[in-house]
Amino acid sequence: MAQVNAVEALIRGARSEFVDTYANMIKGSDEKLKKVMDLGLPSDKASEIYPYFESSPNAKRWPRGEPIPTAGFTSKSFLVPNYDWAIAIDWHENDEQDDQTRSLVTRARDAATKLALLPERIFFQLLTAGTDGDLLPTVPNAPDGSAFFATTSGSGANRFGVANGNLLTGSGVATTAAIQTDFWAAIAQFVRFLDTDSQPLWPAELISRGVTIIYGAANNQVFAQAFQQNFVQATNAATSNVVLDADMKVTLWQTPRITDNDWFVFLNAAPTKACFQQVRQPVRDNMEDMLNSDNSRRTKNKRLQWDARFGFGVALPFQAIKINN
Repeated sequence: MAQVNAVEALIRGARSEFVDTYANMIKGSDEKLKKVMDLGLPSDKASEIYPYFESSPNAKRWPRGEPIPTAGFTSKSFLVPNYDWAIAIDWHENDEQDDQTRSLVTRARDAATKLALLPERIFFQLLTAGTDGDLLPTVPNAPDGSAFFATTSGSGANRFGVANGNLLTGSGVATTAAIQTDFWAAIAQFVRFLDTDSQPLWPAELISRGVTIIYGAANNQVFAQAFQQNFVQATNAATSNVVLDADMKVTLWQTPRITDNDWFVFLNAAPTKACFQQVRQPVRDNMEDMLNSDNSRRTKNKRLQWDARFGFGVALPFQAIKINN
């Protein structure tokens, strides 16, 4: 059983000024995450089935004397299981009493903060198709049978009715011009997306309400120049920033969780997000000490633990485009 190693905090005269060295600062991340992921969908079973209908048909001309035009549409569904998530922290009661910094229990409680980061960690696992034994055992496909980002659907047709689907080949990240070129290509791709009745999927007004761009922290300077700098350097002179001139609302999200040059564009105003969290059991906590634990009375060990039941899935991701570099 792993236990807190408190030896350095037991030294007589130890100071407490730096007890927050590894404290987590996650305020603000939720606001960005809510733009790209639906959080807290209710669940009341071991797994949830999500049905949805494809697009309804469009009206057609009805020539006089002929039967009224009729058409149908189909439904599909996908399943998302719930998993248990948990963490427990054990320490010896003597160490808590002798801790000169008086912060051992406070730091143990930080584990609950780490549990609050779980949706963000899994969002990036889904985004990058990453393998992590602590997170989802496998990264699920979207309901159309393809990965989160793909050029075709599972049937082999152009995804969302347009060549290259929601996976575009990028121009690199060496210059602001390259990034802006790929940005406008992504915006144009959103405009070209079609529903299952071959009609435009997104109204221009919704697209104009803004996007969130997610990219690796190593590329922060060039992305800031591409989307926030009033003037950009052209061949012989500085020119105005075409993104700002167009009044495009761009939220930048730099992250160390992306370690390559790929980047992602999400529509902020999409009524449903590309991926989601469902909650079967909210986070609960439990404290074991001398008052309520036979193990604690036998060993003087104390424990704080938290657990929850969540599921995570990918919906139809026509709100998101990957720029693949």
